[in-house]
Amino acid sequence: MLTYRFYTMSTPRIEHSLDFRADEIKKGKCVMFVKSEVDTRSQNVPTHKNCPVCVVRKSENLLELFYYEHKKHPLDLVVVDECQFLTTKQVDAVREIAEVVPVYAFGLKTNFKGQLFEGSKRFLELSDKVEQLITKCQCGKNAILNGRFDKGFLEIEGEEIVLKNEMYKGLCYSCYKKEQRRALINRETEKYIKVFKDMKTAGVWSTDTARDSMVVERPFVIYNDETKEFMKSFDDFKIENSENTLVIEDNINFLKKIKISDKDSDFLLTLINCVFKMESNKPGMLKTVIESGMMLKWLKQIKKTL
Repeated sequence: MLTYRFYTMSTPRIEHSLDFRADEIKKGKCVMFVKSEVDTRSQNVPTHKNCPVCVVRKSENLLELFYYEHKKHPLDLVVVDECQFLTTKQVDAVREIAEVVPVYAFGLKTNFKGQLFEGSKRFLELSDKVEQLITKCQCGKNAILNGRFDKGFLEIEGEEIVLKNEMYKGLCYSCYKKEQRRALINRETEKYIKVFKDMKTAGVWSTDTARDSMVVERPFVIYNDETKEFMKSFDDFKIENSENTLVIEDNINFLKKIKISDKDSDFLLTLINCVFKMESNKPGMLKTVIESGMMLKWLKQIKKTL
């Protein structure tokens, strides 16, 4: 019998597996405790007579290790801690062990990107029983995803495994998506604060030319690559029904008078989106907003209020 118990990072993880092991030992069972060498955090696993504690390498054959210990002292149970770090081959071996004695595997289901670990994927495929150890999100809903935070923002890129418990938080899907959006806005805001700080011009004026080489007076701006990328990035962060949440005049003097010191990031993002819309009817509005330094101030306020 193979039982897989998964949790989110805010669950007291090792306590679950150790407490379970301790309870089984109290019942008189001989328990083999297994953990991967990938988990380098210090774990005080109490020793107990005839109950082996095994730290396994990725290349190690778990089935051979089990039979080696089983021959020395007949085992009644195997407990696997942080089982997401096992390889597919090792989980296959655990499945074989479960044909001899019951196995309880404890671990995370998904990484900080919401994707299955190699080990957890295989446990989901092979386990007789799958149980979730419930943790609550900050909003009160069940946490199903593991958010990894750095400097207050959800990490959306990086190495799969970073072993610092304080960086992780269990989140429900809604809160995870909100934190993901917040992190993306922060990343792009930091990027364009640097870009606009040194930008002298956002683009150049041009006019349409007819086939007979006569100039048609339809001036428009050819924006540089950085400004085009900015428009694409920040258009993704527009607020739903933003046209109903902010009414502004398509006048640069009006924009300059808008007080932003008490405005939050959603207000500023909506304001930026309105400027994008103005551009189609009033070419050059975005160019003026950027070159005047107004956009830089707006971005700094977004960064401040995220």
